Amino acid sequence: MTKPAKRSLGLLFAIGVASLCACGGEAQSAPFKLAISEYRQDLAQGEYRLRVTTTNTSSSPLHLDGCAPQRGWYTISIRLDGVPLVEKNAEARKQREGKMRRSWCASASAKDILKPGDSYQDILGVTGVFDISSPGAYEIAVSRDTAPDDPDKSVTVKSNTITIVVPEPRPNTDAPQ
Repeated sequence: MTKPAKRSLGLLFAIGVASLCACGGEAQSAPFKLAISEYRQDLAQGEYRLRVTTTNTSSSPLHLDGCAPQRGWYTISIRLDGVPLVEKNAEARKQREGKMRRSWCASASAKDILKPGDSYQDILGVTGVFDISSPGAYEIAVSRDTAPDDPDKSVTVKSNTITIVVPEPRPNTDAPQ
């Protein structure tokens, strides 16, 4: 190898190492925040949904995916009286979401751009995913990765936690005795 080639190779190596060192300690900041609230419009008794509000906290526009709930980009965590609940059928959900991630989405379009400071809302069903029929206090939170298809560049953003109280069933006073 010639002297200029060695020098060039050494310079490239030094630049590469310097680039890695400059990025190594920096934490990725999330370009959005999540806030959840209970969504109660036109729902049957015992049915629960969440309104997830995504707010662009960056100084750049964000491109939205109108199919984020179907693609499984939100993770719902629920605790009943402090104990984590398990999904009704997590394996079926993972298979369905995997297919959606590889498919075209009718809800996604070029107009789905969130300007800095603007918000967007998704509605997530809870009842179909978790059994929340037992009486008690359910603590619910949602999280979402900033880059779900690129875990090395992703940061997990967590929402606030809300509590839904499912009361004890009322005794049936109309029953004949």
